[in-house]
Amino acid sequence: MQRLIAEHPEGDLSAGVDLALSLAARIAGPEIAQSIQLGIEYDPAPPLEAGSPATAPAPIVAFLRENRDMIVRL
Repeated sequence: MQRLIAEHPEGDLSAGVDLALSLAARIAGPEIAQSIQLGIEYDPAPPLEAGSPATAPAPIVAFLRENRDMIVRL
């Protein structure tokens, strides 16, 4: 993972995450995309306002808190 990050400027990674979140919103709906965004705590001017519990909609925060078992931690 470090090699991948070292070879790609931050902007490229952010663009990829933005694209992934946009696709998730189109495919699975904005609530799922916001849940993903909050789960990875992605908040550098993202396409959705869900990068932190302070900006995410309350139902999304509650959903993630209630379903913590779904989150895989490496």
